[in-house]
Amino acid sequence: MISINYRKIISELASLTGLNFFASGLSYILTIAIANTLGPNDFGIYSYVMLWGGFASLLIVFATESTIPVQYAKTNDKQIVFNVTQTIKIFFLLVWVASMFLWYRFTELGLIISKKPEVLIGLIALTLANFRVWEFYEISKKNVRYAKIYFVERMFYLFLVGFFLYTNSLDILTIFSFLLIATFCSLLFQIKDNSNFIKNFEIENLQNVYSLFKENLPLVLIQLSTFAYGGFSRVILESKLGMEQLGIYSAGWQIILVVTIFQGQVVRVWRSDLSNALINKKRDNIKHLISSYLLFSTLPVFIFAIFISFFSYEIVSIMFSDEYILLATVLPIFSLYFVFINLDSLAKILWISIGNRMKYLTISLFFSIVLLFILKGIPNNASLELFALTTFAVFACSVITQLLVFYFKYLNKT
Repeated sequence: MISINYRKIISELASLTGLNFFASGLSYILTIAIANTLGPNDFGIYSYVMLWGGFASLLIVFATESTIPVQYAKTNDKQIVFNVTQTIKIFFLLVWVASMFLWYRFTELGLIISKKPEVLIGLIALTLANFRVWEFYEISKKNVRYAKIYFVERMFYLFLVGFFLYTNSLDILTIFSFLLIATFCSLLFQIKDNSNFIKNFEIENLQNVYSLFKENLPLVLIQLSTFAYGGFSRVILESKLGMEQLGIYSAGWQIILVVTIFQGQVVRVWRSDLSNALINKKRDNIKHLISSYLLFSTLPVFIFAIFISFFSYEIVSIMFSDEYILLATVLPIFSLYFVFINLDSLAKILWISIGNRMKYLTISLFFSIVLLFILKGIPNNASLELFALTTFAVFACSVITQLLVFYFKYLNKT
């Protein structure tokens, strides 16, 4: 019999999960509205800044969000964990700032900043967001509290942007200004909430920082290899085809996020059972679980992909303004991503379950590097379809290789 207190916690968590899904859905709709309001060129600029913010996040956070619970389990000291993780964040923040002149010189970032200085506000907001301390709410058993804080932050931002969208006065300056205000207010509240950690913060010794660096480096490289497909590839696209084409391509990429959200739930359903079956070498159970994954997860995604492919013009016409009509020819290629994103999730579950991250990393990193070299070789007058198809083809080869290598190395012997 579940106690009243447990029922209250479960009820509260369920409510918060629902609210966060609501906020995510609203964010998605608002992003589509932003794309239509700004137009392809300015939405390209917005997307370009968000890409660099994503890259900065990978560098600054350095996968600490994934390893903080492990670090705490080892030390049982929240202050030490706080010190070492914030020290490594500060170090890579300095690295990021120091390396800005390289991005300014060798990418379009410098040109964009000189033409639209307001994008600096966006870069600052995205950089500050990396100092959220949600992991410490997690290890302090305060997940519900942080969920409330983040929900209020997102709704505050969405309200401000939505209001200016309604009054037809939305531009890049207002979007990034509101993002900075919402992020800053949320951080102030988190600082107040965790004032003891802040007051007792000390720069951690080099040995502990280096130990965390070595432990997290493979995770960061995996994240970077994934970022190559949706991040670095779009940076190259802009350099080849221009900001307007990036805006169109990035608008279509929003549809891929729907499948990504779906996959976040799928992983939770199969991960534990598959891990247990692989570790205990239960061959029949492994086959059954993979079959059920393909039937109940991959097949629906495949059907959804066919739907998107056949009705691409209608979908683009409904979701976007006429300026994005070129996206209708790219959307069928994006629909192929859906199936392979699903299969990539299966590959990750399989490789991580057996604890062989290095082989998975090697395959992922190899194809990511191949992709970047191929994209750099594409001529400047190439079509958006060729760019999308090339990126997909390399991604598909990576996923197929991961699954085949895993099958012949492990499943064939299980």
